Amino acid sequence: MDYAELIEHDDIEGVRRSGVDFSGADEDGLRILDCRFDGARLNGAKFTGCRFIDVVFDAADAPDLELSKCALQDVAITASRLGGVQAYAGTWTRVTIVGGKVGYLNLRSAKLARVRFEDCVVDELDLSQTQVDRLSFSGCTVGRLDLSNARCKDVDLSGAEVLTLESNPEGLRGVSVSHAQAVDLAPGLARILGMKVV
Repeated sequence: MDYAELIEHDDIEGVRRSGVDFSGADEDGLRILDCRFDGARLNGAKFTGCRFIDVVFDAADAPDLELSKCALQDVAITASRLGGVQAYAGTWTRVTIVGGKVGYLNLRSAKLARVRFEDCVVDELDLSQTQVDRLSFSGCTVGRLDLSNARCKDVDLSGAEVLTLESNPEGLRGVSVSHAQAVDLAPGLARILGMKVV
């Protein structure tokens, strides 16, 4: 089913469907409310300034997805395969990403509150210049995490294996890591702090 068939008065509301095709969508200001989509296709979908409230995407396929300036509230993305996701300058509140894999997630200059990543792989996560209040990882692998100029409050990295960390000292305030992580990340942390290890 093409998603356009579900739109009524610039809203998609109360929908429970499998196999909805959002591929090639180009929407600005659309509201998606109280919906569940199983096996949705989102290749090349572009949502700008849209609102997603109380929405579940399960087993979604999104090789290339645009969510810039979008507001996500009470959203769950589960067992999905996401490629490049542009979600900069948006607002994410009570969002969970569980299972699956994310290639590149650009949340630069976004506002995040109570966001969780669980049991997933994220190749690259860009949180530079992002305002973060309560972010956690559980059973995750993050290939590269950028916190440059982020403003962090209660960011818990202890449940993630972070392979590469990019930041400046300001971006690390409010971030917690485990003792083992601190040892593993020591060379990178020393570089960030301008320290020379001899």
